[in-house]
Amino acid sequence: MGAKKIKDLAVVTGTYSDGYGQEKRRYMGCGAIMQNDDGGQFIMLNRYINYASLPNPKGGESILISAFDLKEKQQGSGGQQQASSQQGSGTTGYGSDLDDDVPF
Repeated sequence: MGAKKIKDLAVVTGTYSDGYGQEKRRYMGCGAIMQNDDGGQFIMLNRYINYASLPNPKGGESILISAFDLKEKQQGSGGQQQASSQQGSGTTGYGSDLDDDVPF
């Protein structure tokens, strides 16, 4: 029948200070992990992102892309469920675990 999204992907584009003076990460959605009907998985990356321009605090040659679980969110009109991302967990290489809000 087709593929379904099973994870959102995001990259850290910088940091900011919240109203309490705490440093938070700024995320940008960059794609998704998809799953075929047969169980095979693949990654779709947004074409418009220049991945070489992303912050590289450790000076490495790799780009860190974080995967976030989907969560159910109510749509305003039809009452249908729509998937959107939520915060994930795991070490990012940018400091501590992912504990900031992801804006998508």
